[in-house]
Amino acid sequence: MSTHNIKLAIRNLLKQKSFSLISLAGLATSLAASIVVLTYFFHEISFDKHIPDAERTYRIISRLGQGKFWARTFAAYGDALENTTQVESYTSFLNAGNSILHVDESEYTIEEAVVADTAFINFFGLELLSGRKEDMGLPNQIYLTKEMAETFFPGEDPLGRDLYLRQFEGVNDSLGYFTVAGVLRPLPDNTHFGFHVVFSQKGHFAERMKHIKDNNYSAANVYVRLYNGTPAADLETELIDMLIPYLEGVPGPPMEAFNAKLQPVRDIHFTPGINRESRPVTRRSMLYLLLSVGLLILLLMTLN
Repeated sequence: MSTHNIKLAIRNLLKQKSFSLISLAGLATSLAASIVVLTYFFHEISFDKHIPDAERTYRIISRLGQGKFWARTFAAYGDALENTTQVESYTSFLNAGNSILHVDESEYTIEEAVVADTAFINFFGLELLSGRKEDMGLPNQIYLTKEMAETFFPGEDPLGRDLYLRQFEGVNDSLGYFTVAGVLRPLPDNTHFGFHVVFSQKGHFAERMKHIKDNNYSAANVYVRLYNGTPAADLETELIDMLIPYLEGVPGPPMEAFNAKLQPVRDIHFTPGINRESRPVTRRSMLYLLLSVGLLILLLMTLN
């Protein structure tokens, strides 16, 4: 653009100040709105993409009869999946939200916490900043996110320090002391679940784990990663039958009354209507509608 044209444009703007200000304000507002919409869309659509081999990773969800599916399922899968030929790896954990931890004389309420098995760290590709992930198999170990470590022990090395668990998920059990075994980088915000602390399943939680495994409670979060090229349907047909040796005859409905399926991990955030989800979900259709609105605003701004 020539200098003459620039000067002419500036002169016209100055002649019509009110109109120019309104136009510029509208342009800025439209641009800002489009940026907000597009940023939100791409954040939402990226949920769980960072999970290793997400395209062949699934969560087991189950239900009684034709009722609603539950995000949590039978803890007995932790044993039943051991010898399946379709599964490359799997992990199981319990939610322990609203845990109350005592650190010296201070008390903290932790909104998101899990009680995890030894496969948890590797399965979700978590980065260990300090400590040893192998210690997850030891009794009464606890892993903290970096933020929690700095909150509990500012300026200090948290490894080997003890914390006292007084309550979890509203249960006043006063389970006892846990020793800090490591510091983890937390999962990104665009994950369908999260944690601030991770407890090992052995030790203080062992009795609770056994009780849950020996009953048909929907209490565990169970994830599987299938071998490359394995159709999900190959495992789905076996999901209830494989539990019968472990849960046959326990109090409650017979295992034949339940059904279960594999939910692709990338679909979890976009599937409303499942009970006991850890975090809010949305619909893909709503996201694409919002994207359409954002692109329309951008188009109208360009035309004007």
